[in-house]
Amino acid sequence: NLEFYNLDSIFSELITYAHTGIGGRDASILALMRSAGIKKICTHDKAFKKIPNLEVIDPTELNL
Repeated sequence: NLEFYNLDSIFSELITYAHTGIGGRDASILALMRSAGIKKICTHDKAFKKIPNLEVIDPTELNL
């Protein structure tokens, strides 16, 4: 759940990675992923590929 105390982490992610093209929603996802220890994301959003120490699985690139 998004709580008021998460805002510091969210703003930190946004400030750190704004140059990659992430926005507020992406920063929220990153902050919550980091707090949960999640290091992989399945997304077609290319901005996430510019985030270090994050494994991005692009569903459009999967050979199913």
